[in-house]
Order: sequence, then structure tokens, then C-alpha cells
Amino acid sequence: MALDAAVNFAKAALASGITSGATSLTLVAGGGAKCPAVPFNATIFNSTDYSDPSDDPAVEIVRVTGISTDTLSPITRGQEGTTGVAHNTAGKTYTLIAGPTAKLVTDILGISITGSAATLTTPHAINGVNFDGSAPITINALPPAGIFTWANVTASRVAGTVYQNTSSFPMLVVGMCVSSGTGNCELFSDSSNPPTTSRSKTSNQSGYAMDVIAWVMPSHYYKIVATTASIAAWTEWTLTKGTMTDSGDLSGSRAYTTVYHNTSGKTMFVGIEVGTSGAVKALSDSANPPTVNVQQFTINSGVGLTLFFPVLNGDYYEVTVTGSPSIVKWYEWTLDTVVVTRSVALTSLTLQSTATPTLSRRNASAKSLFVSYSGHSTSAGSLIARAEPNLGFGATSFSSNIVAQHSAAVTVYRSVRFAVNPNESYAVAFDGGTVSNDAYFEWTLE
Repeated sequence: MALDAAVNFAKAALASGITSGATSLTLVAGGGAKCPAVPFNATIFNSTDYSDPSDDPAVEIVRVTGISTDTLSPITRGQEGTTGVAHNTAGKTYTLIAGPTAKLVTDILGISITGSAATLTTPHAINGVNFDGSAPITINALPPAGIFTWANVTASRVAGTVYQNTSSFPMLVVGMCVSSGTGNCELFSDSSNPPTTSRSKTSNQSGYAMDVIAWVMPSHYYKIVATTASIAAWTEWTLTKGTMTDSGDLSGSRAYTTVYHNTSGKTMFVGIEVGTSGAVKALSDSANPPTVNVQQFTINSGVGLTLFFPVLNGDYYEVTVTGSPSIVKWYEWTLDTVVVTRSVALTSLTLQSTATPTLSRRNASAKSLFVSYSGHSTSAGSLIARAEPNLGFGATSFSSNIVAQHSAAVTVYRSVRFAVNPNESYAVAFDGGTVSNDAYFEWTLE
């Protein structure tokens, strides 16, 4: 179907009136030159009394199929639901406009498009899929955003420098240090500048990695101090919803091998600075006493660490020990508004024996995750967690984005803790050979 021709400003007055049965009309001199090539539809109205054709009750659309100078002939009257009427009242000027009418829209919608589209000389990637126009491609729906915004901020953070959580929500900070002697890594946070409250502290032997982890409240200040050590990785996860209550240091009222009950009505995160030496195991579930191992560490002589694990509303929790490790600090953060659930134990999954794992596990849920893994080996090495926030489709390996690491020179229980948003991938691997899984869980947050 061919569309009618069109030109801009095709408007002219009639030289004289026409009767209701007239099949031709004459425009003022030069009016015919303003019209498009025939055929076309045009509107006739009383322009003396009405500036807008739609206001004229006698407005009419005609079909013009012939034109000679300023004479339009023949014309077919009463088109597109209008009626052929007389336009010849004495003293009135009648105007013809050859502009778009409903017929043009109807004709466009009725056009059938066939043929082949041209292809792009250089394909473009759309959400990780190359497209050149030669064939359809499938674009996966954008994943839910999750309840964290996060970034590896290692390049912009300096040990001992004070930073502030300027957001309106709690921030989970994870720092990883590598000792150059018997070194310490310590995270401080409170409302003072500089902060003086120790929230997480870890120490390790020369050349090995250790991490610190704690929540930082909105508007609070924080810093990581590395003593005989350097910061190797620093990641921050900021919640996008929820409020949190900080218990303050409870070390004076908490003890190992004692069962406690979370009756807050909210999920609780427990953080315990543990002093040398022995082993600690965090147990938590709905039973009293709890029996599910959710996190486990070995503390060698001269070494400290931080337990950090969630406790669901209504669940019991207990920290059991071997040897005589001390409680240096004990914090409990209660998280409101955010719904948290725990996965079944994932200890049947096999870890990769490499420092550079390929993609191991993708968070295919619509919820964010908090991941905790604990395992032990008979050899020295590092337990390494890597995560990627922006992997394209078809990617097969991680970049150097380490989010947690714990290494040791002897046979010990090691743990890593970190968060993962929907559709992000993560891997936990051990570079010293085979590792036995002891506690591996994912907690969903929504």
C-alpha cells in the first residue's frame, strides 16, 4: 500500500464557495502550488468563524484525485465519516488544509513490512551477548539488585586512616591483612573521630593472611590498623534497607560453653574477638542446646581471630572451646526489617584446590547472601574467597577480586565470611591441597 504524498503548510482559501454536490473547487491564486501530489485528503472549514477546523460543526474531509493550477477536480465529498455540505455562506471565508487525517494513521498501521534487515559491520555486545542483527538473541532479565551495594575499595583505602559511613544504613566491612612478622589486623569503629572501639582483631604468623569483619553503624567512623602487616584486600557491603542495634561490648556478661537465646524478634550477628590459644566452634539452631556447627577456628599460640556469625530469631547459640582461648570482645548486632533464613549445610560441595578458582557457585536467587565457610586441612595454605559483582554472560573465571582470606602454616580450622548479591558468582578455594568441609552455610537476606 502506497501512502498519500505530503507537504508542509498545504493551506489555502477557496476562491469561491461550493455547494453540497460540487465535485470541484477553486483555490485562491497560488493555492494549488501549495498542495501535495494527488491523491490526498483535505479538510474544508469556515475559517471566518472558527480558527480550529475541529470546532466547525460543518467541517468536511474531501478526497482530491485531480489538480490543475488552482482547480481541484475531481473531488469526492464526505470522507472519513464527514458529510458533504455547502460551504458558501455569504461573507464567510472557507479554507482547505491538506494535512494529516485519520486515514494516514490507518494506512501506516496497515503496511506489511517484508524483506531482510541489514546487519551490523561490527557486532555490539548487549548484556554480554554479541548482536549484529542477523538473528534474534535472548537477553536475560536483569537480576534483582539485592539489599547490598558493595565494592572492593582496596585501592582507595589506607591502613590507619579514618573513614566514615555516610550512608543511612549499616555497612559490613571486611579487611584482609598479610603479616610481615607476627602481625595484627584490627578494625575500630564508633561515633568518635578517630574511633577507639576495637570491633574485630586477628593476628597471624609471618607471611600469612588474616581478616577482620564487623558492622559499622550509619554516620560512625572506622579504620583498620595493620601492625607488622599490610592490607591486601578491603571490601565494604552497605545495606539498602533495615536498621541495626549495636549491643556494645558484652564480654563481661558472656562466657564460652553457655547457651544463649535470641529473643530479640530479629536476626542477630555475633562478633567475638578470641584470644590465644586453642579452638572455638560456634553452634546455632532452634534446639536447646544447639548442635549445628556454623563456624569454626583454630587459634595457635600467639594468634587471635574473630568469630562472626548470624543467629536467627528464636534460635539458640553457644560457643564451645578446646584449650583455653580468651574472650577479648563480644558484640551482638540485631538487624531489623531484613528477613534472614539459613540454608541447609553445604558441606557436601567440593572446594577447588587452587588460588585462582573458576566460577564455582552463582547466587541464582532473588536475595542477597551472607556466606560463611569453615574447613581444615593437613597442610599449610590459604582459604580464599573470590566474588564478582559484574561478571558478563559466558565468563569462565574470576578476576583478582579477593573478598576474604585466611591462611596458616600448620593444620588448623580456617574460616572466610562475605556477602553476595543476586546473580553474582563466588568461589571458595584452598591453595594447599584438599580441605575438609566443617561448616558451610548461606544465609539469605531480603
